[in-house]
Amino acid sequence: MLAACSDKPAADNNSAPAPSAAGTPSNAAEPASDGGVNPLGSQAVKDAIHRAMRTGQTQRWSDAGLTGYAVPSATADARGCRTVRYTIDQQPERSFPVITACDAG
Repeated sequence: MLAACSDKPAADNNSAPAPSAAGTPSNAAEPASDGGVNPLGSQAVKDAIHRAMRTGQTQRWSDAGLTGYAVPSATADARGCRTVRYTIDQQPERSFPVITACDAG
């Protein structure tokens, strides 16, 4: 089982991850308020982030005509947490925040 992912930038590996909001998963990357894309609105992106956290390997995702990667840190901390960066191929100039993902089990 996986703990929640935080969409806040990771300041250090000692900070506890913020829980994600419980809700109905989306099947498409949702538009953000700034007109861009909100990758964390996509179940495919969330799943790739969780796979990257568990495996320690870069994971490819595809959803609603967009593609990208979830790239985990090389090592997990003592709690099993990793920082994960995610990208959108169609928006290479855009920088998304680093999140922290943890294994709850």
